[in-house]
Amino acid sequence: MASTVLCGKPFGEASGPDNPVGDRRSTTTRDRIVAATTEGVAATAGSREDSGPDNPVGDRRSTTARDRIVAATTEGVVATGRVQTPMRAFRILAAKTAEIVDLPTPEPGPGEALVKVHVCGLCGSDLHAYEGTQPFFRYPEIPGHEMVGEIVAIGPPRELLRLPNRPIDEPWRIGDRVTLDPAMPCGHCFPCRTGRYNCCVNLRVLSVHAPGALAEFFVAPLECLFHVPDALDDEIASLAEPVSIGCEANNRGRIGPDDTVAIIGAGAIGLCVQLVAQARGARVIACDLSPERLAFAAKLGAFATVNAGESDAAARIAELTGGDGPSVVVEAVGKPATIRQALDLVAASGRVVLLGLCRDEVTIPGSVMVRKELDFLGSRLHGGTFPQALNLIATSAVDPRPLITHRLPLDRTEEALKLMAEHPGDIVKATLNAERRI
Repeated sequence: MASTVLCGKPFGEASGPDNPVGDRRSTTTRDRIVAATTEGVAATAGSREDSGPDNPVGDRRSTTARDRIVAATTEGVVATGRVQTPMRAFRILAAKTAEIVDLPTPEPGPGEALVKVHVCGLCGSDLHAYEGTQPFFRYPEIPGHEMVGEIVAIGPPRELLRLPNRPIDEPWRIGDRVTLDPAMPCGHCFPCRTGRYNCCVNLRVLSVHAPGALAEFFVAPLECLFHVPDALDDEIASLAEPVSIGCEANNRGRIGPDDTVAIIGAGAIGLCVQLVAQARGARVIACDLSPERLAFAAKLGAFATVNAGESDAAARIAELTGGDGPSVVVEAVGKPATIRQALDLVAASGRVVLLGLCRDEVTIPGSVMVRKELDFLGSRLHGGTFPQALNLIATSAVDPRPLITHRLPLDRTEEALKLMAEHPGDIVKATLNAERRI
């Protein structure tokens, strides 16, 4: 397990001819401070203001100049994390209890970056955390991981955690636009050593076990950050994370152009599986109970749609596949009934990919597994698929933008979660803009 020292600089730039003391603030910020200071001195040379509550030492610079200096200095302090300045964040306190709160801006530790969040999408796991049904979520916590933002500070260097099949998108610099793989593996267990770090037995996930990105700023290990191609805007790039989950499910199911794939569940993740499968040349049959979701799947290019609540899904899918059944079934709901349905629907010698998170015990008929000689495969998060997802989006092989149906400021996060829970047919993906307020 090889490691190397990252080439980041502590909280900013190294010393040099333009920065002899190694000021941690960016060059732009320092230039603003210098410009404001010079302006103030030039404008007030030879004069001095009276001291007072806003100017206790009788600063020679004008009030306007001092304000500009304070603003520029504050910007630099926020960018470097030197002082814990307040930031807005959405925090879930307990099931169905949340708040918008001012918290100290976090400081990046060794090998971490402080990221200024531009946009963050809501995931089904965020909704489950809010409803109290996410089994791993730690309360109170800031959720959110489908994000794009800008690196504004980098902590002191440390050795990078390099694992088989885990891409690392180095180097990182202040000002880089990045998106997030929220998985933080331990690096020591059997899956980590053998190229399956997404299955780490000690896995921690940003937004579940550590503060996430539904805030103005958050901190992440550098290994978790991937550069956003210049051709992609923030909004579409924020969908790289769910698309990467779609890539992982397709990889697990070995989906290719000869496959007919039935996807049970046309939520945002199921639709991402669909988009990736179609990019690989597969025919997709979308199955759901919601007419609105099925219409959405059809709009995205599904070969056929089946409403299990209005027809005999098994008979209809058998008809669509010439009696064989689909070669691959992806279960993206996470309920015992739909997992059993997947086993019944899939063709003999086919593959079933379990993507939905199910807390209940599931009875699997051994006779069906043996008679059909099925491959029954779990799919978790994204096992090194972030570069694949970003490339699919950047080359327009996959266009996930239609998934975004709602755009709201950060302050309305709870409203968006309630809409997801109460009107699932009306909302596919909501994005929250951390830079806008009500």
